[in-house]
Amino acid sequence: MRGTLESPIETTGRVVGMSAAEADKILEEIAEIKQFLFCRLLLSQAAVLPNALKADSIHGFLVDAEVATADLRDLCLRFEQPSLQEIRDACADFFRGDTQEEAESEEREEDEVDPISKNVQRFKHKTVPEKWQSKHELAVQQKKKTRRIAAEDEGQTLVDFGTMEDGKFKNALVRVKVCGRTIWNYPSASAMTRSGWLQYSVIAKGSRLFDAIELCRSWEEFWELNVLAMFQYFPSPHWEQWAGDRARLQLLQLGFIPYMQFDKADFFKQDKVDRRARPAARVILQTRNVIGAHIKRNDPVSQRLVQYLAMRTHVLAMMVRDAKTGRVIIKPPEEECWLSRDCVTLLFDESEEPEPEWKVTREVGEDLFEQISGKKEREWQFGFLEYYEIIVWDLEPGRPFAGLYNTIQETLFKAHRVVEGLDMYRPVEPVVATLYRDPKTYRVRDARPGEWTLRDELTKASRFTWGDMGKGNASMNQPLPPNIFYNDVDAAEDLILFSEELGGKRNAVTGHTDAITSLLEHTGPNWKRFVNDIDSSEDEDDYPDPWQESKATKESPLSKVGSGSGSSNNSNDLATLPMDDGDSEWTTDDSDDMPCTYPNCKYGRPERCKKPKSRQVLFDTDDGDPETFRLALGFERIEPSSDRDPETDFPSFAEREAAKVFKKQWHEAVTNPAERAQHADVQLLLREMTLKTFPPSAKHCGLNVLLWLRCHFHAHRVTWRDMERAYASIAVFFPGGAGLGDVSMQATEILERLTDQDTRARCVPDRRTSRSNLVLADELWTPINRINKELQRSRTPYHREWDEVARPVIAQWFRAGVIAPAYLDEYESNGTVAVVEESGRKPDVLLDFRKRRRSHWPTMEDVGRTQTGDPIQDPYSVDLLAKARAYASKHSTARFALLRVWTHSHFYPLTVAPHRRHEQSFEDTVGRVWIWRFIPKDMPGSEWSMQYNVTSRLKRYSKMFGDRIVLKRDIMLVMGSDEAELKKMAMGATFAISSTPWRLELDLWKSFVNVDLEFLESLDEWWLK
Repeated sequence: MRGTLESPIETTGRVVGMSAAEADKILEEIAEIKQFLFCRLLLSQAAVLPNALKADSIHGFLVDAEVATADLRDLCLRFEQPSLQEIRDACADFFRGDTQEEAESEEREEDEVDPISKNVQRFKHKTVPEKWQSKHELAVQQKKKTRRIAAEDEGQTLVDFGTMEDGKFKNALVRVKVCGRTIWNYPSASAMTRSGWLQYSVIAKGSRLFDAIELCRSWEEFWELNVLAMFQYFPSPHWEQWAGDRARLQLLQLGFIPYMQFDKADFFKQDKVDRRARPAARVILQTRNVIGAHIKRNDPVSQRLVQYLAMRTHVLAMMVRDAKTGRVIIKPPEEECWLSRDCVTLLFDESEEPEPEWKVTREVGEDLFEQISGKKEREWQFGFLEYYEIIVWDLEPGRPFAGLYNTIQETLFKAHRVVEGLDMYRPVEPVVATLYRDPKTYRVRDARPGEWTLRDELTKASRFTWGDMGKGNASMNQPLPPNIFYNDVDAAEDLILFSEELGGKRNAVTGHTDAITSLLEHTGPNWKRFVNDIDSSEDEDDYPDPWQESKATKESPLSKVGSGSGSSNNSNDLATLPMDDGDSEWTTDDSDDMPCTYPNCKYGRPERCKKPKSRQVLFDTDDGDPETFRLALGFERIEPSSDRDPETDFPSFAEREAAKVFKKQWHEAVTNPAERAQHADVQLLLREMTLKTFPPSAKHCGLNVLLWLRCHFHAHRVTWRDMERAYASIAVFFPGGAGLGDVSMQATEILERLTDQDTRARCVPDRRTSRSNLVLADELWTPINRINKELQRSRTPYHREWDEVARPVIAQWFRAGVIAPAYLDEYESNGTVAVVEESGRKPDVLLDFRKRRRSHWPTMEDVGRTQTGDPIQDPYSVDLLAKARAYASKHSTARFALLRVWTHSHFYPLTVAPHRRHEQSFEDTVGRVWIWRFIPKDMPGSEWSMQYNVTSRLKRYSKMFGDRIVLKRDIMLVMGSDEAELKKMAMGATFAISSTPWRLELDLWKSFVNVDLEFLESLDEWWLK
């Protein structure tokens, strides 16, 4: 395409030559450069170097009788046909200063720590290697290392053949006088100026820019050379070949440097049935368009480009490799790595066509890397390693190449934050601001002060048009597609995706490395923590063990009862303890079912306690030690953690590691800053209560509840920690609190706000409805249906207002890792993003899964049963207030706790099985497709899933709880006949919910504890529904 700033119509089909004055200057400089070339060649000729050092000029050296004719002949032959590297060094010498260059140092980068490299990958990718470098890259790496070592050496030069005291020769960086001309004894390692490259293009006749690229020492040097070539700075027809056609030039201009391309997927495809064969055969050939390119390493634009492309898995797949380290940063699933495949299917019965068995003939992997790195396939290669190699290919086979190209180009617009057409020149602006085009000859040269630069031409009378170049100029005035340039919605999304940019931090491209992705797809649990017996903790990793053997324990008479091995003598002694002392709180159950499946749980049976000492006295005594209580109650045998079976402990350890990661990221996905702050406050309060001021009476109370629940202390490693947190969560709402003592002022303020339940009850949370698509009110569907119909009539791809609301929210989910890009197109997704407008609330995101009706839309009967056929109680049939009134009518001193399990405003903390995640896939407002890793609240019947999961947590203790805990989805109504019973019941319910598998937790800020019926009746209906 002609008529642009880079390619004026006047220069079509010709190379603009230099003016006479410029040519004369160039010729003078070339004469000087050739002298530098001759001198540098002499430095490598040991036989004639002493003569060159003594000569006053080149002529004096040539007429020196001591110089052998054979040596001169060899020297002249090299001078007549120098290598491109030698020409480059000579040009650099001409523009080199007198000051010694600094030794080449390693690039200082703010590389993010790669979570994959720290742990062995759990899932091995068979096609794409974890790390790979070509022979050329290894050679460049070795060459750079050699130059660095040489630059660091100090001592005598090779000129005078001196030796150091250790008898070893070492190179020094010095200037020497050769043939009367001063020159450095080593080639320049710095970037060469543009004037030097101009001289190079004239001297190296017949060379191309492809050859010069390999001689560049850094990306910055290459980038300037690239821009100069695009704007016809070099008067050589071979150098103009670099820019290529308009499509390639636009990619080069935006920093996307293509080196490999296949664009004929729509031609190389076949799907036909050969009916002449017996049996008939169906032959299928599929290919995908692919483009390989290089982008700048550790650059914000590159980071944004890779991130944006990684989110477009509905149309493309991508592989990104770091040339400096060889590590493959991003790669798709193995099944998406193919570029071409075929299959031949025999049709014995044409009415039942079998599933094709594909044979992959070409794929992205080590074989492709080897092939495209060879000299036969590559016209050029970099001479440095500060770049990323990126390969992008179509997800759908047989598409026109324009689709892949447009996707990459539009993504580059977003990465460079192009707001209008002229912003496309911003990446090259620093160079074009120094160039001048002669209005008569159209020759581009360096601008002089006061001259009109190419950048000035851009702002003078430029006009941006959009259209299909293949259809001619008539199509070049089409309206811009919506959302093609960077806009305010993109900016809002970037504030979340690249929040580190606000602090001026520059990160390396590392792919999407949220903790959930790393845990599920890369690293798995931290084995070092398990081997070193460092347990997981949501707050701290140094939880103190309350049962550490103390001096008092050793001196206790009961410490002689058992040993660490748990002998049979221990159990015999425990069997002599009393069964009951009349305390109603210690009633026994004749059932043989034990909630805890740990083998030693049998020692926790109340009927085994037959020692004359009252248990209630033990729990009310503050001067006893925990080891005494444990042995006296027959709660467990002493069992050091070192004697535990790793095969038994590791599954629970892995669960805790996963829960720790999940919880952190779930709260990262919260878009409401106030909610995140409230959660942080509660965690700080619980941390201080459990680590600083946990009194002995609290330990006695915790032991009391554990024994009542019949849960063995060593059911898992953190049983007591879980009970501590349960006690701290509930006890603050009862008289005396949790025995708070020396805690921070901040914790005290948080406690005051948390226990002011009347004020909290008046502040109804600003959350959208938790009803799923199955039971969503019709009035909320009405505006969504109306907008969907408008979009269908106007054929508009997205709704602007919906886009403004949805994309920042989706970005928050993605950054936290609760959703992930799906390798599905828009037709394979099961839902779409919409915006719901509830009365009194701002618009909020809603996922419309009604697309599933074409395949399967669940009925109320479907969601009311598990896969095994067990019934699930309908959460909407539960009336919590009616249950509370009925209980209060029978107990005059009844107290209640309304405990709410923490849930996100848009999803429940319940994982989705990997093979079923596609069922929860959805398309966002710009066509990207995502999958959920956790159950979205909009999923039809999600409330029943939450009801079932919470019920299963409580079921193992159902004989203790009885009918005093009523569940409605994520809300538990706990009832007690008085404060003491409520405290025990609430602690037990909290322990049951928050213990193994440790993924559920209470939302204390939305819970109310130790309240009466009148308080419940005064609550807004939101709290109970």
